[in-house]
Amino acid sequence: MRFWMIAAALLSTGCDKEEEDSAASPEADADTDTDADADADTDADTDTDPNLLTLPVTDARYECEGWDTGVSSSLSSDGGTSSGTAAVAHLSVESGCCPTMDISAVADIAAGEVAMTYNLSKDDCDCLCTLDLYYTLTELPSGTWQVSARGDTTEIVIP
Repeated sequence: MRFWMIAAALLSTGCDKEEEDSAASPEADADTDTDADADADTDADTDTDPNLLTLPVTDARYECEGWDTGVSSSLSSDGGTSSGTAAVAHLSVESGCCPTMDISAVADIAAGEVAMTYNLSKDDCDCLCTLDLYYTLTELPSGTWQVSARGDTTEIVIP
């Protein structure tokens, strides 16, 4: 009987504590904030940084190139073209076989950097290999770009 009294006391304390809203808290709280951005307005949109540009990624594909745990990943490109495109290869990205891919790119115009994000999921095939990713970045403005993904970097120059 004493065990149940102690268990009930423990369950009723601390577990259901809700965080109170605080003007001093730097974290946004969904029940009081009306805006997801950092400025003081109350609209529902998010402010965009004029230096950030979402780039289209086309022709995305992967190849399953056997299984080699001794190969480190590498990122390379064709160097870029005057039309603002660059073919990119990221070899030995991770192990898998036949994932669903979502690849996105965000360019920081001021910094001359492109950050790549890979979402590889639902790899339901019954095999295991090292995945190589291939894709094309488009609409890159003229300039020198450092493209990075998962710790690897390559340089692209768009004339």
